[in-house]
Amino acid sequence: MEDGSNSPKPSRPRDLRLAIKRREFYMAKTASKEILIKEIEEMPVHKVKDVLNFVHYLKIKEDDWFIDLVNRRSRQAESDRKAGKKFIGLKELQEEYRKG
Repeated sequence: MEDGSNSPKPSRPRDLRLAIKRREFYMAKTASKEILIKEIEEMPVHKVKDVLNFVHYLKIKEDDWFIDLVNRRSRQAESDRKAGKKFIGLKELQEEYRKG
C-alpha cells in the first residue's frame, strides 16, 4: 500500500480492511485537530484559558484520586445544601486537587 508510511503491506483482506480503517481514523483525527486548532486560534485569550482548563480536566478525570475527591465533595455539597450552607465552587475544588 503506497500511503507514504513504512508499515508493512497487509497480507490478507482482513488486514487490508483494518489498515484502511486505521488510516481513516488517523486522517479523521488529524482533521479534527486542525479544526480544533483553527477554532482556538480565533478565540479570545480568556476562552483559550477555559479550553486549557477543560483539557486538563479531561486528562485527570480518570485519576482515581480525583474521582474520589469529586465523590467526597459531592456528598459534602449535598449535606451542606440540606443544611442551608454554601456550595464549594469549582475554583476551590480545582485548587484542592492541585494541592493533592
